[in-house]
Amino acid sequence: MVLNIIGGTYFEYCIEPHWSELYGSGLRAVHALSEKGLNINYHTFIDKSTLENLEVICSALNVSLYPKVIDQTSSFTYYHPLSHPEVFPIPPEKDSPIIAVKGDNVLLFGTIEGETKVIGDRVVYDPQSPYSPSTFWKNGSSANNLIWVANEQEVRSISNSSKLSEIKRYFFVEEKASAVIIKKGSDGALIIQPDKEDVVIPSYQTDSVWPIGTGDIFSSIFASKWLMELLPIEEAANIASIATAYYANSSTLPIPADLSLNSFKSFYRTSSEPKKVYLAGPFFTMSQRWLINQFRDSLLKIGLKVFSPYHDVGVGAAEEVVHLDIEALNSCDVIVAILDGLDSGTLFEVGYGRAIGKPVVGFLESGMQESMTMLEGTNCIIEKDFSTVIYKAVWESNK
Repeated sequence: MVLNIIGGTYFEYCIEPHWSELYGSGLRAVHALSEKGLNINYHTFIDKSTLENLEVICSALNVSLYPKVIDQTSSFTYYHPLSHPEVFPIPPEKDSPIIAVKGDNVLLFGTIEGETKVIGDRVVYDPQSPYSPSTFWKNGSSANNLIWVANEQEVRSISNSSKLSEIKRYFFVEEKASAVIIKKGSDGALIIQPDKEDVVIPSYQTDSVWPIGTGDIFSSIFASKWLMELLPIEEAANIASIATAYYANSSTLPIPADLSLNSFKSFYRTSSEPKKVYLAGPFFTMSQRWLINQFRDSLLKIGLKVFSPYHDVGVGAAEEVVHLDIEALNSCDVIVAILDGLDSGTLFEVGYGRAIGKPVVGFLESGMQESMTMLEGTNCIIEKDFSTVIYKAVWESNK
């Protein structure tokens, strides 16, 4: 059996931490599955200057490459892995090139530089477009058995609804999907199928978190397990979630063929209500306020409720602001503390929080480890990676 993978090949750059790779959803899937012993055909858009490099990669991975040459391969540049990427160049919408593929088993990722037409028997479709995902049936594509794998924003965008009942109606009636797997980030995934109970797939906790490309890994491993190994949807999705944790923890590929299913601890959110984070950190300079904003935005996007003294109280006399901060500390579920500079107010907030039993996840990018003795000795979690702090805040808030 042949697995046809259709997807983007892009340059990926990240400033903090440093990352400079040729990946994209399609090529990442090829790498991820390269130890599975599969017969893979890879269909992608690529420019002439990058084609030779891609040919070498695919040859080394024993993958058959079917390139569609374009003017310039795009790059995605992130400041940090949870930031919105800058895309350059943005391909023109008119006169887009088309990749046409016919095959029994197809993993299709949405692409930005061209369109795709698929005639398939069993198809897994990941649209890769949070704000303007395309219907699978665009351009005359067809499938006898179609499964969507998409994040919450994509599902809501294309169905034009946030209500699960209306989302189901759209996908089962309009898209003719046999199942939809809704990727929910730190909350794992939700499987919806016609005339069946919804199934929650957990996420898995890791020591560190590299989030760029995790959605690609989930879709890739799910496709290989469902399309090629014919596993049930629920089992394939759970294995995909474990493989995603492996990648997030290591940022390395391929996914081992003998990956242990007991490698990581499963995570389920304990309440449908968002947990409350107290965001502690200095905000006296522009750089400090910028970092506070980055943390606040990322914590909100991941589904937490954030109390930030800078945003929610502001600057004022001690008798005006301190009691408000203390009230928020008393009511929070977890404290996220920016520890660079060892700001006295932040250290007080951490100490007070630990004294009343609040979990603390600290961000210390540059500092002397011996300065953390009291914090580490009272079971504060100290990390130097931004993304890891954000995810561990979720996990700690649900204990």
